[in-house]
Amino acid sequence: MAAASLRFIDDFTEVLKRASDTGVQKILVILYRYFEKQFHLAEETKLPMFLHSRSAHQDFIDAPWCDIRPTHAGFKHVKTKFESRKKEKWQAGQCVKGRNEPANIVQVLEVVAGCRGEDVQSLAETVYENTMNLFFR
Repeated sequence: MAAASLRFIDDFTEVLKRASDTGVQKILVILYRYFEKQFHLAEETKLPMFLHSRSAHQDFIDAPWCDIRPTHAGFKHVKTKFESRKKEKWQAGQCVKGRNEPANIVQVLEVVAGCRGEDVQSLAETVYENTMNLFFR
């Protein structure tokens, strides 16, 4: 790993520790210019990123708060479709139209795999293993 990257990790770790120690809850405002660098660093080090947004949801993501629609860029990668109805006409076994239902996670997986040019099943296995390693092992 490059010396500059190691220095960045040390500096970044120290900034996070100091901010946390003082009770800062919205550090993302400070880190906008480092956000993209974090992705490059994760790629360079082959280490995972765990992104957490405490009280910074609006700043943190630019993702749809609904189902993945044909107007969204990643829609072309969605293979799994679900029957949905407006909430007033909902029936068991169908999703609520326009709402991001838990079942839609497979569509998110398909979009991520498609954008990365990866096999859906292989990516699912990697995500599962990473989740197990990070939280349960």
